[in-house]
Amino acid sequence: MHRLTALKGSRLAVCSAAGSLLLYRQVYADSARLRSDSDRWEDTTKLTLGAVVSLRMATPCSFDTFHAGNGRATGFVVDMERGLILTNRHVVGAGPIEGEAIFQNNEVVPVTPVYSDPVHDFGILSFDPSLVKYHKLSQLELCPDAAEIGTEIRVIGSDAGEKISVNTGILADLEREAPRYGMNTYNDFNTFYFKAASSTTGGSSGSPVIDVNGSVVALNAGGKVGTAAGFYLPLNSVERAIRLIQQDKPVSRGTLQTVWHHVPFEELRRLGLAEQMEQQIRAQNGSETGMLAVSEVVPGGPADGVLQPGDVLLEILGQSVTRFDRIEEWLDSNVGSSINIRVCRAGQEMELELTVDDLHRISPSEFLSFGGAVVNPLSYQQARNRSLQVGAPYVAHSGFLLRQAAVPDGSIITAINYKRTPDLATLREVLEQFDPNADLVITYMHPSNRHTERTTSTPKGARMWFEDAVYRRKLGARAWMGQSWHAEPLQFNPGEPDAVEEEPAQPKACLLYTSDAADEEDSVDLGGRRIIKKKKKKEKRKKEKKYRESKKRKKKYKK
Repeated sequence: MHRLTALKGSRLAVCSAAGSLLLYRQVYADSARLRSDSDRWEDTTKLTLGAVVSLRMATPCSFDTFHAGNGRATGFVVDMERGLILTNRHVVGAGPIEGEAIFQNNEVVPVTPVYSDPVHDFGILSFDPSLVKYHKLSQLELCPDAAEIGTEIRVIGSDAGEKISVNTGILADLEREAPRYGMNTYNDFNTFYFKAASSTTGGSSGSPVIDVNGSVVALNAGGKVGTAAGFYLPLNSVERAIRLIQQDKPVSRGTLQTVWHHVPFEELRRLGLAEQMEQQIRAQNGSETGMLAVSEVVPGGPADGVLQPGDVLLEILGQSVTRFDRIEEWLDSNVGSSINIRVCRAGQEMELELTVDDLHRISPSEFLSFGGAVVNPLSYQQARNRSLQVGAPYVAHSGFLLRQAAVPDGSIITAINYKRTPDLATLREVLEQFDPNADLVITYMHPSNRHTERTTSTPKGARMWFEDAVYRRKLGARAWMGQSWHAEPLQFNPGEPDAVEEEPAQPKACLLYTSDAADEEDSVDLGGRRIIKKKKKKEKRKKEKKYRESKKRKKKYKK
């Protein structure tokens, strides 16, 4: 009996030892796997750093939703032979911009904009690879389909303005609504966003979001202040744009000037979607959670008066469409053509025909500068923000002239001297009819009070301090092309009587400038005219006067 007990005890000891061995092996395997993943992340991060650049961008003047100023951001090389850098649209901007890319060895090269998407938050810059002498160029590969919930990621970029930072996170949501940054600024829409708690801050815009294999699964775009949430743009549209640019083809972008929202099935039933249609959609894609419905229709667009908020999209050209990327594919491939769509409106299915508009056509690519003001056509972004028609003269910066007349930034100029100005071309025609010294009666409307028009007038001669010019964008060039409205700019000194006759003056290119310098009364060259530093001289005279008066008082006191 004792022998049996001893035998049982030995068996228990053996079993216990075997269990400990298995547990040790499992712990060792997990530890080895963790070390392996850590080593892989270390190797991946080192390889990625070679393609990541820090961007220094300078915006010389306000335009559309962007203001003049300087900023830091991130980008990464996606084509080292062509010198293509991917970053955010809010970094590239929609207007004039200058920039530099700084590689990890501190080599600096100039960058120029190649493409800025009209809607989604991505833009492409180019640099000359031959200017990079010592840094070994590398590029990152885009893998839009590699993003999955639970994927461990790294966000590598100039977070918080540092030269380089590495933030970690795990993808938690692949169908987040596009973040909204404000009423009077750029906002992305008609797309999903990814989300992770990566704690990214300013300066990390345009950073690659990579997985352990070094594949770029998303583009860092923004975050939520006061939280660790980071928002990333999916790469479907980005990959298509880069491919077309590499093939030297235009990046076509279509629109119905309509904002779509992805709505859950539960809410779709309240909008009138039939249960049979829901079952059909779920049968086609078991993971589908909703469909697209109209949220906003921009006035004056192709869908104005045809689509209505609450319409549920069923089909485009006979094909079921429930995702943003699918509707974008149809629109981008049918710019200028008519398409048939089927929608459900309050339980009734309807067949509609719409013409696809060109997104690039309704994105401003020129502006007028007069009296220090910057006026561009109202963009699709601002039209959508304010529910206004695209193309109206939009005051991006009031400058010297319009500020004197108390016309605020963001206003819409509706008339000059009681002549209506529905677009930028008409505004220029009206302004050309009046001498620069003439008074102007300006009628304007501010989107915050869109049903009220206000009338004001400019001081006499306020416009003469600045060159009247028109600027047009030329993608790939260092600056926008500017041309004066006048063959001969005004001169304070007409010249000597015996001066030889000069050839007729030709329309000449103008330097790009803002009126901030004029407001501060600094010395700035403005097409042959110069603003003297009056303010500093006045301050100096005041100080000298005070000093003399104080000396007189002291002498009088002594007497």
